[in-house]
Formats: sequence, structure tokens, C-alpha cells
Amino acid sequence: MNRLPRTLNPFPARCGVARRPLGGGFTLIEIMLVLLCLFLLLGPAFRILRSGTQSSLKGMMQIGTTMEARNILRQVVNDLRASCYRIDGMQQKNISWATLLKVDGALPEPTYSFLAFPFQDSVDAAMEKGSSGMAWRNASRITWRVEKHPNRPYMRQLVRSEAFHPSHPAYGRFPGGKRESVVSDHVNLFEIKPLVISSSGKSLVAFRIHLQLVDFLPGRETTVTVGDSGLVRPREGAIADYFEIVVSEFYRAMRHKAKFNPNWQNGIRGPEG
Repeated sequence: MNRLPRTLNPFPARCGVARRPLGGGFTLIEIMLVLLCLFLLLGPAFRILRSGTQSSLKGMMQIGTTMEARNILRQVVNDLRASCYRIDGMQQKNISWATLLKVDGALPEPTYSFLAFPFQDSVDAAMEKGSSGMAWRNASRITWRVEKHPNRPYMRQLVRSEAFHPSHPAYGRFPGGKRESVVSDHVNLFEIKPLVISSSGKSLVAFRIHLQLVDFLPGRETTVTVGDSGLVRPREGAIADYFEIVVSEFYRAMRHKAKFNPNWQNGIRGPEG
């Protein structure tokens, strides 16, 4: 009887060699090893990138704060340099800080008020012209005050207001004759104090301005209280101090000319009379 030949296997198995089935993928261990390697490589790179971003934000924040502080100090210096006090034109008042600068409240939310010759319009706009009587110089009432920020609990805002005399042309251009604006919305400290500088038997009376601004990194507006002062410092951010010294030109002139007699040509009054 004839037997059918056995079917030959064209791919005989080799001893000791494992074969991967067709269409097989990666194992779970291989995937975990790849992810671990990626984490070890990308983790330090991410931390470096994050640190660089924060450093860049701090640098931009400090530049903006410095520019804002310069603008604020320039405005305060101009106001105090042009500050004056009321003279009725016939008698000399005693020169004192009480007649020049009025302070209400206390740190960290004080209010400073004084008369100053207005910068709005021309110089002649502050002088009344008439054929007889007093030739009044009409000064403005400048007020700088620190108040709580309405939306940011850790911040205070600095407000400047200027009340014009009713006879000044700028009086009709602002509601109630007063121009008011928020100069900064992240103030921690603002202070104006008298300063006496003595040298060689002579003294110079000036104003000392102290401005402190606080900046926080975005989304990290948390603070740490500084003792019992009511002031704060940022937990993550920057705090900057700025100082300036200015002399009232009017105050210095009147102090150095004590025998000068005011007359009907140089009376000074504010918006309240």
C-alpha cells in the first residue's frame, strides 16, 4: 500500500530560539521604562524653564515699579516745590509746618494737604486782575492720601486730588472744580515728613518723601505682616523703597526774608478762601 508523504514544515523550529508572534507590540515594562527615562530627562529642563520665566517676570516687574515710582516722586516733588500758605496781603503770618502742611490720620493710611501754585494753564491764570483792591494769587489745594484698595485686600492705593480756586479757568473743566486720580494701586507706604539739614550754623528746612511699592508675582498675592506697624511685605514678590528730598521755594524765600512785608499785591488764598 502506498503511503502519502508527510507534509514538510518549511520553517522548522530551532532549538533554544523564541519567536515573537506576528503583530506583537511593546510590553508594559518597556513602556514604563521609556516614560521613566523621559521624566528624568524633562524634569530638570522644566524646572530650569520655570525658574527662568519667574526671573524674567521679576525683572519686568522691577522695571515697571521703578518707572512708576519715578513718575509718582516727580509729581510729589513738583507739588511740594510749588507749595505755599495763605497770606491776607497785609500781615505776616508765623511761618511753621502747621501753616504749610496739614497731616490727618496716621500710617499706613495718612492724608497730606497743602496749598500750591497750580501748574494747570499759564501762570497768569492764577492771578486775579483788577483795577483796585487785592491782587490775589489763587492757589490750589493739593491732597495726597493713602486708602485701602477696593478689590485687592493686600494692597493700598495712592490718590492725588487738586481743588482749584473758583476763579481759576480749570475750575469749570472738572466736576466740582476738583481733579482726582489714582496714582498707584500697590502702595505699601507713603510718608511726607519735615527735615532740617544743618551745616556751618545754617539750616535748610525741607520735605522728606518716603514711598514704598509692593509687587507680587501673578497669582501669588500673599503677604507677611511686618511687626505691629500694619505694613506688609510680599511672601513671593518684590518690595522697593524710594526716597526724595525737596524744598518749598516759597517757604525758603519767606524764611530767608523775614522782614519782608506782604502788601495788597501779593495776597495768597486757596479754594476755601
